[in-house]
Amino acid sequence: MRYTLLLLLAAFLVSCANSPPAAPILVIPKTAQPAVRDSIVAAHIRKQIGSTDSMMLSSGKPDHDVAHESFLRALNMSNLEKNDVAILFYKRTLANEPGNRFLAFELVELLTEANKPQEALALAQMAIQFHGEPNSQELYLMARLYRENGFIDSCKIYYEKTITANPTHFRALYEYSVVLELLQDYKNLARIYDLLLPQLNYPKPMVEKQLLLLKVKGSDSAMVKFLEEAYQAKGDADIGQELVETLLEHKRFVEAVEITEDIVSTDSSNPDVLKFAVRSHLRSGHLDLAISAQSKLFSLDTTKIDDLEKLAMLEFEASQASSSYAHFSHLVTVRPSDHLAWFYLSNLEIQQGHSNAALEDIQKAIALKPDALAYRNHLSALYAQAGDYVKAHQTIDAALALNKDHPLALQFKGNTFIHQASRIESTFPEAASPDAQKARELRLAALPWFQKAASIDTMATDILFDLAADYERLDSLSAASTTFDHLLRLEPTHHQTLNYYGYMLIDRNLNLERGIRLVDSALVLSPDNDAYLDSKALYLVRKRRFADAVAILQGVLSRITGNDPTIWEHLALAYEGIKDSGKALDAWKHVLAQSPKNAMALQRVNELSSQAAPAVTP
Repeated sequence: MRYTLLLLLAAFLVSCANSPPAAPILVIPKTAQPAVRDSIVAAHIRKQIGSTDSMMLSSGKPDHDVAHESFLRALNMSNLEKNDVAILFYKRTLANEPGNRFLAFELVELLTEANKPQEALALAQMAIQFHGEPNSQELYLMARLYRENGFIDSCKIYYEKTITANPTHFRALYEYSVVLELLQDYKNLARIYDLLLPQLNYPKPMVEKQLLLLKVKGSDSAMVKFLEEAYQAKGDADIGQELVETLLEHKRFVEAVEITEDIVSTDSSNPDVLKFAVRSHLRSGHLDLAISAQSKLFSLDTTKIDDLEKLAMLEFEASQASSSYAHFSHLVTVRPSDHLAWFYLSNLEIQQGHSNAALEDIQKAIALKPDALAYRNHLSALYAQAGDYVKAHQTIDAALALNKDHPLALQFKGNTFIHQASRIESTFPEAASPDAQKARELRLAALPWFQKAASIDTMATDILFDLAADYERLDSLSAASTTFDHLLRLEPTHHQTLNYYGYMLIDRNLNLERGIRLVDSALVLSPDNDAYLDSKALYLVRKRRFADAVAILQGVLSRITGNDPTIWEHLALAYEGIKDSGKALDAWKHVLAQSPKNAMALQRVNELSSQAAPAVTP
């Protein structure tokens, strides 16, 4: 096909090179209608070549017998390739059959083949006005003759007419595409390629050119349509991959997945195809399909440890802990120097509750890569979870010694203090107790570390969240609000912030209506989040919609494991609101079971218990 294409191009260029010298430049008003332009051109050509053969233009009485005899002789001469003689007989035939479009255009073709483009165009200009609608071949001859005579504007008009009449006219499409490329008319060239390429079975060079034209044109939908048609016609994996990339860019993930899987099904033993499938499925958010493709890739050559490592990492992301652990464990036996594998193993061992193994493996990772701050941060977190805050601080300080301005290490330093404070706060100490004071001191100690981290990485929403939450727990509500507002400007869909900030405004009676708007926004993003539903229930309690609050909280408590004293406290308030003292008392007792020193719970249990006691008669 490419060879044929080159021959056509060569023939086209030769025809241009062999054409007689162009006529003197003809200036046609741009506003002139096509018919007017054609008349001007025809007159110009007649002037250049002189009057047309007198026999052909004779206005004498037509003789059909002469016409018939001349036509047969013309055909005979044409078959003998004696075109000059055939032309004379065609002229004689036409003189005796005036107005016959078929005869006229037969003669036009002969004149064109005889390298007489000017005379051919003069005759074609008359013939095109004969009675009846011209067909696509006649329109094509007009376009070709205008091109060969150097009249590009009229040439374009008739190529367009030809394609309108016959959108699959190969020679017209091909010649017009060459003209448009010479004129650098890329907008129209893309449209013509769209019609031409299916007939050529989408040769890759022209496919690439069409894609470039469509990208320049900025027609995304046209590009997708073109690639879909090309892929359907050829099933070429390269075209398919280009189609998938385009679909992914436009977030058409369902279609991207379908095409990717189709490509894999036709060539599932090709490593490059499988690597592409992994990338495609990850971009479309289909982690399960990415894992499947990566597993197939590794099975092609099980000695490629990098492929095994990527498979294990994908499984880790998908919470496929068992298979991920097995693959990482195999990896470190084959490549014990892989510090990243030891790091992942440590994380998996934490999930399995194997804290000692987790400590050992993260220390191996640090030994292999001492400058990895993430590994030291992880070790610090392990010590904090074990309650060994001295070692936790020593480890994070060692990380900061490597880079004292690393935002993540600064955040971990702050969170080490917060972890210890939270452990104390989980026992619900009395406000004036030494434990409560200790927790506050730890939160104050964390504050400058969060502030410094946020000043270095001003776009890190997780750091800003930790900072704002610490402000709130320290009762610095104005600073908390300012930080939360800043965070939401950076990331309006940060649902943890939407809920925390909304709960703060509701719980502290600062702005109930803004608070519920924030909480509702969080629920849109995470509709089944029980903590967010609890925030909404508290708003309903504040608005004295107690029955609605009870309904929500009962649903929450039916799903969660353990006894969250905050949720039971809200439920107790809701039961009191609907005057159900018995259930309110039971709810307050649940609060005391988790928080024995909770002052409000102690007070309400005593009051409700005394109300429930039977009256004593003297």
